Parts: sequence; C-alpha cells; structure tokens
Amino acid sequence: MKSRSSLTRKILFCALVNLVLLAGAVLAFIRIQFEMGPESILMAPGQTKARMLAEEIIGEMGETAPANRTAMLARYEEKTGFRMGLFLNNGQAVGGSVQTLPDPIMKLLRPRPPGPGGALEPPPQGPKLASPPRRRREGEPPPKRPGPEGRHPVFLANASGQYWMGLRIPIVEPGQEFPYLGTLILRSPTLFMNPLLFDIRPWLLGALVLLGITLVCWIPLIRGLTGSLRQIKAGAEQIAGGHFDVKLPANRRDEIDQLSEALNRMAVQLDGFVHGQKRFLGDIAHELSAPIARTQMALGILEDRVDAPNQSYVDGLREEVQQMSGLVNELLQFSKAGLRADQSPPVQVRVGEIVQKVLDREVTSGFNVRLTEGDQLSVLAQPDGLFRALSNVVRNAIRYAGQDGPITIAAQPLDGNVIVVVADQGPGLPEDAVERVFAPFYRLERSRSRESGGTGLGLAIVRACVESSGGNVFCRNRSPRGLEVCISLKAVAAG
Repeated sequence: MKSRSSLTRKILFCALVNLVLLAGAVLAFIRIQFEMGPESILMAPGQTKARMLAEEIIGEMGETAPANRTAMLARYEEKTGFRMGLFLNNGQAVGGSVQTLPDPIMKLLRPRPPGPGGALEPPPQGPKLASPPRRRREGEPPPKRPGPEGRHPVFLANASGQYWMGLRIPIVEPGQEFPYLGTLILRSPTLFMNPLLFDIRPWLLGALVLLGITLVCWIPLIRGLTGSLRQIKAGAEQIAGGHFDVKLPANRRDEIDQLSEALNRMAVQLDGFVHGQKRFLGDIAHELSAPIARTQMALGILEDRVDAPNQSYVDGLREEVQQMSGLVNELLQFSKAGLRADQSPPVQVRVGEIVQKVLDREVTSGFNVRLTEGDQLSVLAQPDGLFRALSNVVRNAIRYAGQDGPITIAAQPLDGNVIVVVADQGPGLPEDAVERVFAPFYRLERSRSRESGGTGLGLAIVRACVESSGGNVFCRNRSPRGLEVCISLKAVAAG
C-alpha cells in the first residue's frame, strides 16, 4: 500500500524549501556585501556606530595620559565586546590589549600612497608630526581633530580566524597641537553577534516581519483549500458508500467549486441509475413471481399424475423452480431495501429484541448462537430492515461456520454509535474478498454449488438494509481464524 502525504504537508514542505532557498540567497548576499567592504549596504549602519565610537575614544584620549590608554580602552572593550589596540600607521602599538597584528592586517594598516584622498606614510623611525609640536597656550581653544581622511575611513578583514576592523584616527597627546597618524584596531571572533561589525537584529526583525506577512497570506489559503478538499473527500466517501443525497458546498467560485458541482451532479446521476436499476430489478422480480407460482401449481398437478419411473424428472424440475423462486424473492428484498423513498423513517429499536427474534427464526438445534452483551442498547433503525440484515448475517454464519464453534452476537457503544458484531470461528474470507462480499451477485468460488452457494445477494441485502437506516456495515477476519461482520448504527438513549 502506498504511503500517503497530506496536501497540507506538501504545501508546508514547499514553503520550507522556499524559505531554505531564500535563506541561502540571503547568506550569499551577506557574503558578497562583506567582501564589498565596510561601505556595503549591510555594513554601513554598523560603521556609523564604529565611527561614533572612534569619536568618543578620540575625545577621551585627549584627556588621558599615554600610560593610561590601555586602561581606558579596557573600559570600551568591556562595553563593546571588542579587543582593542592603538597603532601608529607604521605598525607601532601605543595602547590597548591588542599589541600584535597578523601580516594581512599589518599591510592594511599602512596608508595608501600619496594621491587623491591618500595619507602620507610616516617614516620608519617613528611617527611623523605635521609640524613641530608646541603646547597650547592658556585660554586657547583646542584644535579640531579630523582624521587623515576626514571621516575615520574603515577597513574590515578576516585573518587568523578573527575579524579585524581598522578606523583611521588621530592619536592625540595631551597638550599637543597636532595629532599623530594612527589607527584604532577592533578585533572580534564573530561577525554577526557584534553590532559594530554587522548588526543582525534589524535584519532578523525584518525577516520575522516577512515571515509573519507570508504566514498571514498563506495560512488562510491553505486552510481554505484543505478544508474544502476535506469536505469533498467526505462527500466522495459518502457517495462511494451509497449515500447519493450528499450535497457538497460550492461557494468558492474557483476550480474547487467546479469539482464540488461535478461531484454533486455525479451523485444525482448515480442516485437515478442505482435506484432505477433496483426498481427495474424489483419490477422484473414481481413480474416473474406470477409465472413461477403457476409453474409450481402445475408441478403439483403433474407430480400426482406422473408414473414412478419419471418422478425423478419432476423432482429435479421442482428443485430448479424452487431455486428460481428464492432468487426472485431475494431480488424483491434487495430492491425494496435499496429504495429508501418507499420506506418508513428509522425509529428507536432495542438491539436485544431484534436479535432474539433472529435467533428464534434462524437457529435450530445443534448450533450454538448466542447474544453475549448489549441486549439493552438501543439504536436508530428500521425494525424490519435490521431484522432482515441480522437474519442474513446469522444465516451465512451458520451455513459456512456453524460446525466450527460458537457464533456470538455482541453490541457495544462506540463514539455515539452502537456496533453489532456477529463473530464465528470459521475459515474467514480471502483478504481480497473482504470488501467485495457486499457487492450484488458476488460469490466466492467455493460457494458456486447448488448445495452450499446462494444467489450472491445475501450480504448485498444486508448492506442495503443497514444503509437505509443511516448506518454502515463491514467485515474483517479474526485472528487466528474466524470472521466478524460489524453493523454500525446511531445509538439512542433507552427510554
């Protein structure tokens, strides 16, 4: 049997694949943006914060002695989560916990050659001063402290398993008029968890908003679609069970509605075909009853007048006519059970009373058939139809399994219904025949004999009688042997 997957799961799986692909595309976009450098769309907000941090450090550095720079930067390290270092552009460390740089970062540390926007390379002997240093006169306002390129340009790189950010800043000495050319180095082991490198929180918020909008758009569609399909499935199962009066809703104005309307038309046509067929069979059976009765009367007269040597021919003919009469009677029962319009509505019936009538009529001495439980339960059914259905089931059990052990009848409440189970100890049925035995004229190969076989209408009549009461019937093999025929009817509280 093929495994099934619901439409909801398939749609959710497609949505999940869509999200995974979208996430992959976002990660690729982030990587490209990172390779573009700090001025990329993703990095720019963080760089603004980094420059503000640099301005704050520059301002405090002017009031801090060189010996206290490391302690000052330690406070910023604790605040931001970075490891920090102050370097002159010739690579000399002048403060902070970061004292050495890997070669790729050291190359980035040195400013570009002279040109438009470029900075001058300090001599290797030490930092270069823009002019001879002098102390600020008393009352003189402090000079502006622009960076070598005006906006503290940033570089960002990955080296030695760490992320490195460099901000060009002036390194200010207390009382000195002009600053040194330097770089503030920020080191972090991660890119995404530090807002100065890449602030992921706005992007996560945006992703959650997009996910929420997606769910708001898709969930009503999925629920409406799967809900309509569930209704169609339930209606199709009712049609398959012979309930052709089902009416599927058609209020969506789309292809689902077209499917519902097509099933409604199919149900109406099937109802006409099936009931027309059953009425046709009933009419034929009714028309055959009269000539069969006249034939039986003529056989009675012939039996009195034929001589003994020819009596066997008359007996054989009588047996054939009797079988024909039984077939006609079963056709009449099958037709009557299927024509619900000609039947009275279901009423409250006590299971024990119907079962006792069946036992009194069908069970003869030598067979052990008994009601084991549920005799006080009541169901909604047509008394004659339920009696005919149980009679056929018990008759079949006695015919095919009466000698194999006791036959039990039990009624049990289940989910607002009552299940009447007729169980035997016989050989059961082949698995492929369990569902087919209720079809009209279906017979097993072993029963195609005059002695043990029937017309193939017994269980079809059972199904028609039970469905006319609003119930359903099914059978299943028992373990290790035996067969159960289960009749389910709506339960009614006993009055």
